[in-house]
Amino acid sequence: MNPILSQLPLPVRWLVGLSIAVASAGFIPYMSIPHELYWGIWLAFIPMMVLLANPNPAESWKAWFFSGAFWLPVVYGVVMEAGIFLWIADTIDRFEDAVPYSAALAILGLFSIVFGAPYIIFWWLYPWIRRLAGGWSVLAVGALIAVIEYFAFWIILFPYAHGNVLFRVPTTFMMVSVTGIWGTSVLAYSANAAIAEVIIARMERRPLPLAWVGIVAGVWGMINLWGVWRFNAMEAELQDAPTLRVLQIQDDIDMLERVNLGRQGPPTTWDYWYNASTSVQPGEVDLIVWSEGASGYPLNFTKGESKRRSDELQALADRLHTDILVGAVAFEWIQNPDGSRRRMNLNSVYHYTPNAPKQRYDKLIPLPFGEYLPLANVFPWLRDIFQGPGNFKAGEVPVVFEGIDTKYATPICYEGILPHVCRRFPDADVIVNGTLDTWFGDTDAPYQHAMLSIARAHELGRPLIRSAYTGVSLVAEPHGVVRHQTEPYVEVSRVVTVRKGEFQTVYRTLAQFGLQDWLPWISFLGLALLWIRRRLLQ
Repeated sequence: MNPILSQLPLPVRWLVGLSIAVASAGFIPYMSIPHELYWGIWLAFIPMMVLLANPNPAESWKAWFFSGAFWLPVVYGVVMEAGIFLWIADTIDRFEDAVPYSAALAILGLFSIVFGAPYIIFWWLYPWIRRLAGGWSVLAVGALIAVIEYFAFWIILFPYAHGNVLFRVPTTFMMVSVTGIWGTSVLAYSANAAIAEVIIARMERRPLPLAWVGIVAGVWGMINLWGVWRFNAMEAELQDAPTLRVLQIQDDIDMLERVNLGRQGPPTTWDYWYNASTSVQPGEVDLIVWSEGASGYPLNFTKGESKRRSDELQALADRLHTDILVGAVAFEWIQNPDGSRRRMNLNSVYHYTPNAPKQRYDKLIPLPFGEYLPLANVFPWLRDIFQGPGNFKAGEVPVVFEGIDTKYATPICYEGILPHVCRRFPDADVIVNGTLDTWFGDTDAPYQHAMLSIARAHELGRPLIRSAYTGVSLVAEPHGVVRHQTEPYVEVSRVVTVRKGEFQTVYRTLAQFGLQDWLPWISFLGLALLWIRRRLLQ
């Protein structure tokens, strides 16, 4: 712990430490929408930085394990993740009747340990990084969070980088078009570290390192000055850009209600989406979007009800002279070695355009625990316990749909928060992200999911149209303006205008050479050089 705090009696020291860890971690979820306390990111990490500042390392691993330097980061990581992902327990409780809420909370606890591990590791390493970097610790802390969040993204595949909360400040968030989402986290953590170092120096009665506060403030100021210039330049171009008139549709039906309707007979949600689509007149819209799963019918069959519904959509596209994107499943039958057949499910988007055959894109990365149960093929008995997850296979090819005068990329559901997936549609004019967030009920999940997708518009310099079955739907423009945002569980059927501005970003240019993640790798190299320097000087 901080050397000042270490002088307190042990019970008081632990009480203070636990209070700071729990309060700091508990605040993190409120920086996200819908709570909108995004300004807190400039202060949120200071208490833990001050608490864990310790220039004297533990004499042994055993001493470290039994100290606050080990356990307080664990408390912080678990409490933070449990607060962010509390909706997991609610979702399990709603759909798994065999799992009591206490067990759902236990599952959330295990989840929080795994997904909180990157931040637990960050706080474990924080005191060591301060000692390693010396007077450069402010930069080293920023580099550390870039490395931690980047590698955690590839391991746990749910990229909740803290810098995402800054999307409400477009002039700052503009840096994502250069650095990727990692840059905003680096800036925020470095700002916290600069202020924390001043507080720590004051507590230790050392000269105050105000220079670092000035440096970080200067960098923040330059980023925002550039952001204002670029924002204004992009806005000027967007005012003259061609527009896309989009029929934004959203339902208010809860997933439990939808499931019950499905048990009674053919899916009736089709009527709502189809009737909304037929309410417009020819020439009134350029694009109609049905969210993930809106069809209720597989649309890839060549006979029966599936073909009839597909023909209705094709006829509608022809009559309205518009593009239609529809989220629906696809069923494919494959031959087993014994000669029997089994059905494979795919989560798909179908594209209908006038007087042309429909096209289909299959989701490249199914969602673990939602669309498939990990290890269920190895341990079939898991399906007896967890019956909610589907049995979907991954698609193989990223498809860019050729519309009347627009090219569409259609990442499905949480593919919209994965930058490496969205980069696989290089020629698209517009990103259309359909998702079925109604599984999560009236929780923070739909808001979080929407927030995490917005960075794709910045990175790729293309507008993002997000169509969520029950919300949150929105349009994110390439310079950060979010328009036409809906509230969850509100019926929506309206025509919104999307400005089709296309901008070449540094991130997009570097991605062509595989260098889009330059910031985390430079951060890793910098930390490695600091460690090598330390070893050589010993």
